Amino acid sequence: MKILLTNDDGLDSIGLEVLYDRVKELGDVIIIAPEFEQSASSHRITLRRPVFVSQPRQNVYAVSGSPTDCIVLALRAKLFEKPDLVISGINAGYNIGEDILYSGTVAAATEASLSGIPSIAVSTINTQKRKYYHQSAEILKTIVDKVISLGGLWNLNVPGVDHCKGIKLAHLGHRIYDSKVEPRYDPYQRSYYWLAGDRPLWIQKPDTDCQILEQGYASLTPFKFTNMEDKQLFGKMNKWLEQKKL
Repeated sequence: MKILLTNDDGLDSIGLEVLYDRVKELGDVIIIAPEFEQSASSHRITLRRPVFVSQPRQNVYAVSGSPTDCIVLALRAKLFEKPDLVISGINAGYNIGEDILYSGTVAAATEASLSGIPSIAVSTINTQKRKYYHQSAEILKTIVDKVISLGGLWNLNVPGVDHCKGIKLAHLGHRIYDSKVEPRYDPYQRSYYWLAGDRPLWIQKPDTDCQILEQGYASLTPFKFTNMEDKQLFGKMNKWLEQKKL
């Protein structure tokens, strides 16, 4: 089995190191990851400027661009054989609810899935404790074979607790962010802004990733970014356009 690892926390992140250490026994593992941290980079692709790729170690590639760039290069530049599975993570911090729209971790897995490759994004919290990365990797390993057989795009979040109770399928939840913009000045008195905010509020709805994680279980969500149209609004607008004869 050929496994490709990537992330958005950068090539030297602890999460990627632990992930590689725990999954290398499953098959032939290759790493392609951003040279530096690219958190919250979403599905950005680098355009109109060069993307550099270096190979610091055997089967390890460092990319000067985004997590999505990593997957595009892996699949289009043919740096190595097409993988059977792509795993993105282990991310330092949950990717739940609306987080998936901003996450570079999820975006990398998404890009791979758009090319028909089974993909998993995996995240955890309390990442100052290395053991939670190890726990996340062990839980991930239990679903690898099934994900490959089913295909698709999967989002796995593992709670930062000493004993995860197991895995539960979860619907995407909802988090409310208290986003703040703070005006600041640098040492040269040039004005700039700092995007900040307090810990988000989790909306506790049954069977959502937010609630399942709070209960001490890992949340597992299959999703896709194709056919995202809002059918209800489509119908309402279509009816209005017909009435107006526009």
